[in-house]
Amino acid sequence: MVYTYDENTYSDLHKDVYGVRPRSDHFYNATPDQKQIIWDGLLESLTFEMKEDAKREVQAIDDFEKEISRNMSLGAPDRKTAIRWITQALDVGEGDSGYFCYELGLPYTYAPEFGGM
Repeated sequence: MVYTYDENTYSDLHKDVYGVRPRSDHFYNATPDQKQIIWDGLLESLTFEMKEDAKREVQAIDDFEKEISRNMSLGAPDRKTAIRWITQALDVGEGDSGYFCYELGLPYTYAPEFGGM
């Protein structure tokens, strides 16, 4: 068997997949073959999660653009005003543009649209 696992980055990979560091030494006490199986499973899970994240991001963009259009149909004179209304509806007070992207599930390329909010 060819081993591609990396004991130095296992904890980071686990956190990327599950959001938390591993809680036991199961991986570190495993045989090399078992470590590779665990590693391969994490890589498969990471690939799946990345695809799901991409789908959620596309949906968040679609939802956000629809909300902008809805606000404009309700009277917002322009995109900037519609976005201001959306951020005000979040009722989080002043925030940085990155926070709004995070809160709405948007890519950070949208951050300039929230500038000065």
